[in-house]
Amino acid sequence: MTDLLAPVRSLKTSLRARLIRPGLHRLAYVSGTSALRARSQQGDRILMFHGIDGRRYPVDVFEAQLRYVRRHFTVVPLDSIVRRLEQPGAPSSRCVALTFDDGFRNHATTVYPLLRRLQLPATFFVCPGLIEQGRWLWSAEVDERVGSVSPASRGTLLREFPIASPTAAALKTWMKTLPVGPRLDAERRLRALTPYFAATPAQRTRLEPMSWRDLASLDRNLVTVGSHTMSHPMLTTLDEVSARAEIVNSRRRLEEMLGRAVEFFCYPAGAYSESVTEEVRRHYRAAVTTDPGFVRPHDDRHLLRRVPAVPQLPFFAWLLHRPSA
Repeated sequence: MTDLLAPVRSLKTSLRARLIRPGLHRLAYVSGTSALRARSQQGDRILMFHGIDGRRYPVDVFEAQLRYVRRHFTVVPLDSIVRRLEQPGAPSSRCVALTFDDGFRNHATTVYPLLRRLQLPATFFVCPGLIEQGRWLWSAEVDERVGSVSPASRGTLLREFPIASPTAAALKTWMKTLPVGPRLDAERRLRALTPYFAATPAQRTRLEPMSWRDLASLDRNLVTVGSHTMSHPMLTTLDEVSARAEIVNSRRRLEEMLGRAVEFFCYPAGAYSESVTEEVRRHYRAAVTTDPGFVRPHDDRHLLRRVPAVPQLPFFAWLLHRPSA
């Protein structure tokens, strides 16, 4: 017999969890339980940040998170965690490494001054192709251009693209399945549908990439530069030759322009396959994913898990002991 009330009960449970969890996170943070539980767990943590734009991710919250991590953990360069994995039998530790994906300019203008003031090392994963072209991440451009389309005109998206709903999320989901050529064509079609779009100062602050001058100005004793491919494609959608070019040429270009070794890699959007990972192994000491979790002895150095950062301090503290929450 079909339980007609099951969906209602499921919805009530979900709503109750949404209401209770923030309070639980807050209580665990204020009481010190989150810090105590995190420090009691073996394993290093690699924190994963993206843009710190001051609006979607408030700078005061970000600074409070840095101070929280510095107070409760030993913050080390990513190299230290990788070196421990390279040493058979090395004991597990409870260190934290800071990583920042996508090479946004706010990493240089907002993040770096705070790192320098607090003397916290970090790794910035950047895309040299986007730097040279001054281009946004393609997924970010989709978000902003679709957001600029009025609700009354959203139907044009359904006619132009094979998507079920006229949203940026639906369009990005479809575009992530495309090889680079068709994806670039979809980007051009979206630009043609939104010729009136002009980036606001707030959007530029949030989404513009760093310049070579920005990168060159970073203290190499504090900031490690890693590769995030040339242009941030979904590597699993590329053929072998194209994937190799993105993986290899990004390191080569960064080393040419910056005059420093680039040993670490970050998979764009966390997408990897066995063939992609094997190519990365040939060219980098280690690589990070977007898979949630801690780093433990004997982990694969080229599939390192990370702890996602969020713009709420209590939830951030919770994730340091429950990264999959």
